[in-house]
Amino acid sequence: MTTLFSPVGTADPITRLGDGPMLHIVRHCRPDKVVLYLSQKMKAYQEEDGRFTNAILRLCTAEGRTVPEIELREDPEEQVFRFDHFIDEYEKILTELCAESPDEPVLLNVSSGTPAMEQALVAIGSFGHLRLRMLQVPTPRNDTNKRGDREKPDTYDLDFMWEFNEELRNDDPSACESRIVEVETPNFSARLIRENVKSLVTMYDYEGALELAAKSTVVDDAAWEAICAARDRLNLSQDLPSRVFARSPLAIHANDGKLEEHLAIMEVRLAQGHWADFMRMLTPAFTQLAILTLRDSGLPESKYLRHNGKGRPMLEYDWDVIEKDERLKRVLSSDYNKGSRFVMNGALMTLANQYCEDGETRRKLRELKRAEDKCRHPLAHNLQPSSKETLEKLAGVSLEHILELLFDLHGKGRRHLYEDINKFIIERL
Repeated sequence: MTTLFSPVGTADPITRLGDGPMLHIVRHCRPDKVVLYLSQKMKAYQEEDGRFTNAILRLCTAEGRTVPEIELREDPEEQVFRFDHFIDEYEKILTELCAESPDEPVLLNVSSGTPAMEQALVAIGSFGHLRLRMLQVPTPRNDTNKRGDREKPDTYDLDFMWEFNEELRNDDPSACESRIVEVETPNFSARLIRENVKSLVTMYDYEGALELAAKSTVVDDAAWEAICAARDRLNLSQDLPSRVFARSPLAIHANDGKLEEHLAIMEVRLAQGHWADFMRMLTPAFTQLAILTLRDSGLPESKYLRHNGKGRPMLEYDWDVIEKDERLKRVLSSDYNKGSRFVMNGALMTLANQYCEDGETRRKLRELKRAEDKCRHPLAHNLQPSSKETLEKLAGVSLEHILELLFDLHGKGRRHLYEDINKFIIERL
């Protein structure tokens, strides 16, 4: 069943030049049902002379076809300029009509009624959540109306207007041609979803972006895979990211303990305002940087760490090896380390003080260690406020400064990596 929903105005049902928009759509689209929406003023005209319904009856009789079901809906409001009112009102009505006719889109006349009525219909049609076809009907002039084109609505004479309707004259076949133009607008709902997905991506909320994208078809396979890869990479899972970013400047590089990726994630946590997470991530970052610093200073992991079966160092002392190195044994003979199995960051700092000859590197490591001692440790073991101001007061330095120290010490980390990943995703949206 084809249904037409149409507000009506003073250009309906007929003007001196020809069909008004409502009647023209009925003539050419032949709906099975016509729902006319009447403002209080149009309702008064309809009750006085039945001009809108009578015009439909007369048209169908003249063409020898079945008269559609006609339903009148009345606007209870007097304020016909209120766009927000018509949005709510029309959405309820159109939802009902779409449910009655699930196999056919509802036709909308977006050329009749007040400007607020027309705009409301276009807005609802553009959201794309209902099956609608928006139809616009230019005037018979194909231009703006002129004074005298319309009879005064208070003295309207349907018989007179019908007799002089140029679109009924047989001597000019072109006069009966359809003037209907379907309004082609981008699916506003899809556009909103796409923009919201972009916003979530720029905030590094890849899980939220995927959840929203699943509600629409606006995200194609390439963009979907890129978002999934960013999500996995942010969780240090590298199978999908290694494939997706393989041929781009965003390729994942092999590094000790995935430190480069870890620092990039710390940068994201700082940008997101996840201050506590940022500080908790400081400990493993310091651990790996200290181990790399010691390696560069001539103390490889093999001299003090145990290794697993795959040759990778574990954060456990290898006392059998340590006992063979008098200097190393002396450095680690303090009560702090005596009998310990696991290597702590304090011990790594002690080793760096002894083995690292670069004073600036030692200074940066000590600054990070102080921040960890004063801020990270209490945060990891106590329930306490974790605002940025609180954590920076505890640490004695800004969180941005901590991140700068980490990148400076690593020397290979890529700043703003996830901003570039987001650009990579957005290019595919």
